[in-house]
Amino acid sequence: MIFMPGGFSRLYAQIMKMLEEKPNSVLLNAGDDFQGTMYYSIGKWNITQQFMNKLPFDAQVLGNHEFDDGIDGVVPYIKALKHPVIVSNIDDSLEPKMQGIYSKSTVIERNGKKIGIVGVIVEDCDEISNTGKLRFLPESASVNAEAERLVEEEGVFTVIVLSHSGYDHDRLMAKNASDKISLIVGGHSHTFLYTGDNPPGPETPKGPYPTIVQKPNGHNVLVTQASAFSKYLGNVTVYLDKNGEIADFVGAPIFLSPELPQDEKINKDLEPWKRMIDAQGSKIIGSTLVTLDKSACYHAECTLGNFMADAMVFAYTKKSNEYSWTQGAIAMTNSGGGRTTIEVGTPFGNTIDIGNMKGKHVKALLERNMFPYTYNGNANGVKLMQYSGVQIVFDMSRPVGDRVVSAKLRCQNCTIPIYEDLDEDRTYRIIHPSFLGKGRDGFTEFRDYMTDVQIGPLDIDVFTDYLAHRSPVFEEIEGRTYIRRRDLIVDRNSLIEE
Repeated sequence: MIFMPGGFSRLYAQIMKMLEEKPNSVLLNAGDDFQGTMYYSIGKWNITQQFMNKLPFDAQVLGNHEFDDGIDGVVPYIKALKHPVIVSNIDDSLEPKMQGIYSKSTVIERNGKKIGIVGVIVEDCDEISNTGKLRFLPESASVNAEAERLVEEEGVFTVIVLSHSGYDHDRLMAKNASDKISLIVGGHSHTFLYTGDNPPGPETPKGPYPTIVQKPNGHNVLVTQASAFSKYLGNVTVYLDKNGEIADFVGAPIFLSPELPQDEKINKDLEPWKRMIDAQGSKIIGSTLVTLDKSACYHAECTLGNFMADAMVFAYTKKSNEYSWTQGAIAMTNSGGGRTTIEVGTPFGNTIDIGNMKGKHVKALLERNMFPYTYNGNANGVKLMQYSGVQIVFDMSRPVGDRVVSAKLRCQNCTIPIYEDLDEDRTYRIIHPSFLGKGRDGFTEFRDYMTDVQIGPLDIDVFTDYLAHRSPVFEEIEGRTYIRRRDLIVDRNSLIEE
């Protein structure tokens, strides 16, 4: 039997133990409670609120994944939570359903001192999730304005920023933080921080815990983050002087190893859900003879990406006719759609749609794959899509916007599929996830230039059907994408996973 680290039961047990030992602690939730497992795929916001409400959070910020099921998916969740939901940089003036159910901040009291907690979410959230008509405002300006209001109107002694913006953004906010901000508790980028030689658990630290950021005036702000997926529990104690300045701190993330106890009552409450999960998850759909690897997908062709894109084309071969072997010969999918190696399907619940796009816009879309993508301090990354029916060569030494050396697309109206040079005046049928169809992940060409869009089947149905028909699968690296690179540096573990 394999014993896995983390999990809500173990997290709950550790939190309650620590709160019993230190009852004046502040308990914060940095967002992204939705997505990633079959528990969410089946239980959605209902199971999430049921178990989040078992913990006495002082505050929670929304993550981008809380919007993956749209406004109607997050509103009942917020309403069901017993603790404050805080986000300071959302303009909800065009989304009445979101109005009045969250706040910019909250104020708590510890040892006779008022502590302000200000929430903030990554400001490109509208590009990576289904946020309706919400607008997202600049992070630093929004946080500082609310922090200063708390000082002036509420008389808070210090301010904690609860962030779902990512480690890089958090350090920038710290650098520009208003006077009373002492600590930023972060999420979103899945960054593991640790100080010392022997970090617990499997991850390699990306920086010290906490990270000290010095402002231009010489004052310090601490930044923390504790990886992702409940593998670790963040834990820091900050000592402030009489002026609210940082005097000292101590702490380290706690690895929720398999040796740590779980909570039996939580396990009992999970059991009805687990039976539903097991009933679905135990169905054998098919098998693979090779590893469907996700690790390279953001910056190279990968077997998981090939599997997903091929499955999308396969779904539309069922609508072929005597003049065309498929309704769509080309598929493109975002690399973030596959969440982990060898996982069947995706957890997002997209439909796999099809639409028309002129060749000149397809060319622009392909160029966007090679736009610089900065994350965790790496300014030389890219965010590559995965393809079926595309053979493309990029040259990273060429200027941005002119890095496509050659692009060949598979023919649709042909009896023998062949690859032909991209014609900028021709119209192509492109199969794509509905997530991309909305221009998410920054691929706005889908939203702005795709016409005659037809809504297709759910992604999970597409992938399971393909696996069932093609099992055992043996996807390979075929040279669909070739990148000439000199100094391209991509840290696979630090790439953001939307």
